[in-house]
Amino acid sequence: MPGLGSGAISDIDRVHVYVYSRNMKKRELEKLLRQLGWSLLRHGAKHDIWAKGEHEEAIPRHSEINEKLARVILRRAKRRAQ
Repeated sequence: MPGLGSGAISDIDRVHVYVYSRNMKKRELEKLLRQLGWSLLRHGAKHDIWAKGEHEEAIPRHSEINEKLARVILRRAKRRAQ
């Protein structure tokens, strides 16, 4: 197959890297959660637990969080905030 082992990045690989390498800073996500009325409940080994009332949400303890995951977390937080 042409291109295997050549080290060149195909257009498909470029799209894959772009789509899956977009990240949101953890501080930005935390700021948005606070604006929705959520607060930090506790730190865990791999996740921080945020709570609002009886609802809890696990947030990964990375400095950057995948954009898609951040959107899912915020969508659930908004739905539970109502």
